[in-house]
Amino acid sequence: MGALMEAHDWRNHPLGEPSGWPTSLKAGVRILLGSGFPMFIWWSEEFYMFHNDPYLPALGNKHPQALGASARVMWKEIWELVGGIAEGILSASTRQFNAQEMLVPLNRSGFMEETYWTFSYSPIPNDDGSVGGMFCACNEVTDEVLGQRRLSTVKEIASAINQSFSVKQTSQQLCELMSGNSSDIPYSLLYLLDSTGTTATLLGQSGVGSNPLLPAEIALAAPEPDELRLGRQCRESEHAGDRLKSRFENVPAEVWGHELGQAMVLPMYQPGENQLLGFLVLGTSLQLPYNAAYQGFHQLLADQVAATITHVKTRFELEGNEHRLRQLANSVPHLILTANAHGHVDYGNKQWYAYTGLTEAETLGHAWIKAIHPNEAAEAVHIWQKTHDNGKSILLEYRIRRADGQYRWHRIHAVAKKNEACGTKKWYGTITDIHDQKLAEAEVQQSKEQELAAYAAAEIHRQNLERLFMQAPAAICILSGPEMVYEFINPKYQNLFPGRQLLGLPVNVALPEIVHQPNWTILHNVFQTGEAYIGNEVPLSFDRHNKGVMEKMYFNFIYKARYNHLGKVDGILVFAYEVTDLVEARHKVESSEEHLRIALEAGNMASFNYDILSQQTIRSANHDQLFGYASELLDWNIDELLKHTLPEDRDNLVMQIKESISSGKFFINPRIRRKDSDVRWIEGYGKVFYDKKQQPVRIAGLLTDVTERKRAEQMLQNLTQELAAANTAIQLRNKELAKTNEQLTRTNADLDNFVYTASHDLRSPINSMEGLLLVLKDELGPKLTKEDHVLMEHLTKSMTKLNNTIKDLSEIVKVQKDTDQPLEAISVKEVLVDVLADMETKVQATQAQMTCELEVESLLYPKKYLRSILYNLLSNALNYRHPDRTPRIKVRTETNEQQTLLTVTDNGLGMNERQVKKIFGMFQRMHPHTEGSGIGLYTIKRVIDNYGGRITVDSKVGEGTTFRVYFPDPPR
Repeated sequence: MGALMEAHDWRNHPLGEPSGWPTSLKAGVRILLGSGFPMFIWWSEEFYMFHNDPYLPALGNKHPQALGASARVMWKEIWELVGGIAEGILSASTRQFNAQEMLVPLNRSGFMEETYWTFSYSPIPNDDGSVGGMFCACNEVTDEVLGQRRLSTVKEIASAINQSFSVKQTSQQLCELMSGNSSDIPYSLLYLLDSTGTTATLLGQSGVGSNPLLPAEIALAAPEPDELRLGRQCRESEHAGDRLKSRFENVPAEVWGHELGQAMVLPMYQPGENQLLGFLVLGTSLQLPYNAAYQGFHQLLADQVAATITHVKTRFELEGNEHRLRQLANSVPHLILTANAHGHVDYGNKQWYAYTGLTEAETLGHAWIKAIHPNEAAEAVHIWQKTHDNGKSILLEYRIRRADGQYRWHRIHAVAKKNEACGTKKWYGTITDIHDQKLAEAEVQQSKEQELAAYAAAEIHRQNLERLFMQAPAAICILSGPEMVYEFINPKYQNLFPGRQLLGLPVNVALPEIVHQPNWTILHNVFQTGEAYIGNEVPLSFDRHNKGVMEKMYFNFIYKARYNHLGKVDGILVFAYEVTDLVEARHKVESSEEHLRIALEAGNMASFNYDILSQQTIRSANHDQLFGYASELLDWNIDELLKHTLPEDRDNLVMQIKESISSGKFFINPRIRRKDSDVRWIEGYGKVFYDKKQQPVRIAGLLTDVTERKRAEQMLQNLTQELAAANTAIQLRNKELAKTNEQLTRTNADLDNFVYTASHDLRSPINSMEGLLLVLKDELGPKLTKEDHVLMEHLTKSMTKLNNTIKDLSEIVKVQKDTDQPLEAISVKEVLVDVLADMETKVQATQAQMTCELEVESLLYPKKYLRSILYNLLSNALNYRHPDRTPRIKVRTETNEQQTLLTVTDNGLGMNERQVKKIFGMFQRMHPHTEGSGIGLYTIKRVIDNYGGRITVDSKVGEGTTFRVYFPDPPR
């Protein structure tokens, strides 16, 4: 625009050559040409137009003729909307105008386009102090506004599923929902294909009224399969009528008249499939370009409508299939039951009710189990509950009661079917009478068994001995001859000595360690006398694994003499059980019982075992001591317990004993009066035992003195009541604090808005003033005196300082609100190099010496905030350098206590303790000889706090300062 403005024929323009323009106009033009933000100026009462390059998209086809033209003429289509505002600015009746997302219809592409803008109008002073023109900074937000509007429509369509609506009702409902966004969808038609795919029926419409030309059905004539399958839509430049005529020959072109706008035909497919479901015809706005975003919105609508229609159709198909299935089930001769995914029977056919004589109430749910024979019902329930969840088929045979009371054998076959569309599971079961078949099979089986029994008797007899020895749980061996050679050993015996050779060797050779133990003598005595020997829990020591390590083992065994055909002993049969674990366990039990007795006495608890029938009680030695008796009483039963119970607790004790006998869990907690008249609380816990007739026969349990606990509970209850009263007072105080907090929050928000608005409102006149100063320097340079130059220099510095202060205030507000910047892995070195590049001139001027030790090379943090932290700390180190020595600045990163630590150290002026305490406050400058607004450290501290870190400072006057920044997440 700068080149175009320079080449423009201003000589023949009412404003004349730029050299004669007002100074403020020239300054304003310079400002907007140098800005990257859309801006324009309307000057004088004719509103002559000046603008920059970022504003050109708003002009569209009005460029380049808009330069220097009158806004009244160039923007005549919107002058009624904005002209009055602009004229109010020019006449000074309106100081400023701001708009957020304002609808501004523009003719920039050959049609009135719906656009939305956020902008502000501000007056520009003329050289004489009057208002010479109007300045506008603007931003087009059309895409954001349209995106939100279209997203809202898609969400409404996605949630439009009414379980009671038919496909037709749902189709009309969807079209009505789309009519709610008539700006994007002026009208809609929803056609669904029939089962043959050759006829499309209109089931929903909106925005077309009662158009008689609109066909209720469309015969598809020579469709383009590839085009429809891929979902390609009409091109933006094509008229919908022409395209529809080529696809649907029976649709009059007049239906798609120009007054309805462009029509887009979108094929709809069943979700996840290529099967065509129908077509969605959507009108397009005459005030919007049909761009990629508009196309994407239409496609989203088509996909969502297809998903909704498919869901409704699937539901109706399932209901129809279920009805047809039940009609079929009533016509077959078998008994049929169906169940839902939870295994509850929800249907039985007529044959089921006729055969069993059960009612519907006696069948549904799990009630049908009552028809199965009692001996098999529990197993049926177990198998059914175990298998119906995993979806596996079930094939079982059970006896089912017929209506006449006879139980007959039936085969139950149940399978699960899952509907993929709805994700539901259904069980279908057939029950077939196989009673006669079962009886025949039993007779055949019995005959076969009798036939085979005779042939198997001899084999069974032969195998019995081997099976007895080889499979017996006992260790068995046969020792042959006086040398006692291992003639036979079973696996259990061999496992006692794993890895040792036994078979074929004498005992004293295979197990030499036995020679020095009593069993060796016992074996010889059995062989010599023929008398059997029985040993119980006899300890023996063996080197079981033949590694020189003796293990102590306990055995129950029998040594029995074996006789030959002459009646003489020729060997010994050995039957042995290792009982090492049992013996050691008994020893542990005996030890545990002693420990339990000690624990009960230490815990002031007593055990009891009360025989209800004989009213005799076996109890621990300390039982009677709980009731104040030094020695054991002769008798103790429930009557004795009631005698020791306080009268006011006896009825409750009787009720607790009755409830305990009924539930099987014994519990009592009466107050008793001991022999010494001391009143104590006791509690009893235990179990009630019953005989085969479920009559109570015995109560076993523990008694303990809980007096101290009861007293503590009472004290706790009293304390709880006091705390409740205190809590009520605290809640009232919290409500008051909440109100105060709300007021503070509103005040903070108002302050933020004030700072933001103030900085925004001040920036425009400051920019104008800076431009005016530049113009004054250019125009009046040779005429300025020395004092004028000093004054101009002060004004320039003041303007720069004021502008920086406004920027800093804006940054503070932004930092306070902007707490969700994305974290990214950034190189500390790269950021540091970038910062030092900005400070290169100052570093060279001060001859500062910079050193870096980066133990931690990368950091997870917003890049712009890490740069701000380093820039502020390093610039402070340079600004507050000591005048008598060369600045030395050291930057270091390291890992400290699971955190990343950034340290910046200098040898500058330093600060005293009072200054250190105030260093992070707003507008705090510790040394007045340096420039700055005093909010840099305040700003970076807010950033560090917002992201979970912290910053500290150590300083000594005349020696230097160290800043430490702790980041929450170390690099990984």
